[in-house]
Amino acid sequence: MIKRTVILFLLLIMLVMMISCGTKEEKKMKFFNKGNALFEKGDYVKAVLEFKNSLQIDPKFADAYFMLGKTELKQRNFKQAFGYFRQAAVLNPDHLDAQAEVARILVAARQKDRARETVDTILAKNPGHTGGRLVQASILLSEKKNSEARAVLDVLYQEGETRPDLYIMLASSYAADNDVGRAEALLKEGVDRNPEAMALRLLLASLY
Repeated sequence: MIKRTVILFLLLIMLVMMISCGTKEEKKMKFFNKGNALFEKGDYVKAVLEFKNSLQIDPKFADAYFMLGKTELKQRNFKQAFGYFRQAAVLNPDHLDAQAEVARILVAARQKDRARETVDTILAKNPGHTGGRLVQASILLSEKKNSEARAVLDVLYQEGETRPDLYIMLASSYAADNDVGRAEALLKEGVDRNPEAMALRLLLASLY
């Protein structure tokens, strides 16, 4: 009788723990998903609050740190964004998108050696990772290795990649080789594919 009571008691504890864990996971994801929706609407201040709410429940939630980084990046808070991306990468070394964002900011900060190390890590794990290859191309362009950069970018273009960064770098590589016609065509296509990307419009205006 005592043994049966103990077993039932332990089962009850396990059931309570499972329910509790399920509830925490649901709450965490509810905050996270709401943050994503606000991010897509451009309401970055409120999105930050929701992502931080999810971290209150799970302080090791790498995806929340990643989205905080993207949100801060949208607000041009580069230092904060870098910190969040790096934290996401530390918590989950296989979060290659976070690693790529870290490398991208390092390139902008002219820390090419650190950026190259990060890109090498990304591509060693996933040679086809788009973000990693884009950063790889940006490093090559900064070193005036236009043909090598274009080889990377052309493959991404053929694969159907449409990010503004791709068009900007690809057009820049052609402009550097005095192929203004091709650069113009790429920028026009980039604007059509990314109508909200002001950098593409500004670069096209500069080309004209």
